[in-house]
Amino acid sequence: MKFARLFALIFFSIVSASGIAATPPVEQQLSIEAVQVVSISKQATIFFRAKLGSRPITTLSENQVKVFAGNTEMPQKSFDVQAKSPLFHAILLDRSGSVKGLPLLEAQKAAELLVKAMPNQDQVAVYAFSDTLQLLEPFTPKRDQILTAIRSLKSDGRRTELNFAVYSLVDQLEIQRPGPVSIIILSDGKDEGTSYTLDNITDKARAASIILSGVGSSQINRKYLLSLEKLSRFTGGYYTDAANGIRSEADAARLIKHFSNRSAVTISLDNIPAGTASQNATLSLVHGETVTVPLTIRLFTQGVSAPQQWYLRGQFLGVIVLALAGLLIFAIYIKRRRDDSTFDGYPCSVCGTGRSDSEAPCVKCALEQPPTEHHQWGVLQGNCPELAGWQCALGKTRYSIGSADSNDIIIPIATVSRTHASIHLKDGHVYLVDLKSKNGTRSNNELVTDVELTDGCSIQLGSARLTFFFKGR
Repeated sequence: MKFARLFALIFFSIVSASGIAATPPVEQQLSIEAVQVVSISKQATIFFRAKLGSRPITTLSENQVKVFAGNTEMPQKSFDVQAKSPLFHAILLDRSGSVKGLPLLEAQKAAELLVKAMPNQDQVAVYAFSDTLQLLEPFTPKRDQILTAIRSLKSDGRRTELNFAVYSLVDQLEIQRPGPVSIIILSDGKDEGTSYTLDNITDKARAASIILSGVGSSQINRKYLLSLEKLSRFTGGYYTDAANGIRSEADAARLIKHFSNRSAVTISLDNIPAGTASQNATLSLVHGETVTVPLTIRLFTQGVSAPQQWYLRGQFLGVIVLALAGLLIFAIYIKRRRDDSTFDGYPCSVCGTGRSDSEAPCVKCALEQPPTEHHQWGVLQGNCPELAGWQCALGKTRYSIGSADSNDIIIPIATVSRTHASIHLKDGHVYLVDLKSKNGTRSNNELVTDVELTDGCSIQLGSARLTFFFKGR
């Protein structure tokens, strides 16, 4: 009996071993995904994920990765199996009427978990869309600002244009690329009548080296989520749903690790002819077998793309315009300051020692000027310390009064405007008219613009006080 049991055990062991040996090995396909190209000046960095089946390859060497322009190998400047440069995540949240209520809450919770799981060096921006695309928070490493923007989002009840929003965001980030970019779309996958197709978006994203990943709502018909799956699959991204795929911080951390698990090879672009806008190339990976993927390396002039050059030129011209405007405002300020009571004035144009307007004599010199008489019909007398003893005979039909020496009557006081007021005789009546002076014109202590003067009335121009008399007082 014991011999029979021993024989059976040996027999089945041999059969089992034979069966295992006879089972053909499962072939795992080598692949390259999530390729991103960032060109700066005379070099380009190519980010990618290498996988053997579903397992990431993390043991590559620079001899296994090569970049070719045609048949010419492009020299490597550096190689990094686990790229340490920060990623830039653009979170795109659906706020249309179709996600109102629980779907939006799911998306917000999933977005919060993803943000908390991201490495500290990564930067995040928040966008929202319905029938328009809106930036809620620009790229920043400050997680509290990002979480506040996500939590404040509310549905606007409008129709959804998913394809338009994604295409527009890819277009914006292509021009203003801060570095390796991934877009995480949190939506129900619905699109209501935009002109862009999924093929338009995937072609645009691949050409811009931008990865799209989708987080779908579990509260919607499965057929609408296929668009998010396609965008993720054809751009090297990842798809999951908000309720089942991201239920905890651990789930979010696994998803973020998928984004961050990448290698980077930096190549020199010195051998590319000057003036070339872009270079078609291939990335080749040797790991048991060889796999290649096509690349388009866009060449930037001095590290800046053509659209960015125009943007920077516009900024430069804007600075020049602002500087010229500042100079103009400063010149106007200086001109008006000459009429300000706090301004001491300039040296007197007659004696050189007194202070007054640059084109007028000082008070002392003005008082020494003899009064004019010409068919006299009235007289002005000074009625303040600065004009003590001063008087002026009035004989013409019109007199201009101000601090500039171009006036008929010169009152060299800083608060008197260069052309302050006028006095004129018409049909036997005398009128005082303010000429838009800075400090105003008063008659008998009332602010006036045009008033008839009476015998003995007081006149105040700035701080200069005068008294008007008719002839024969």
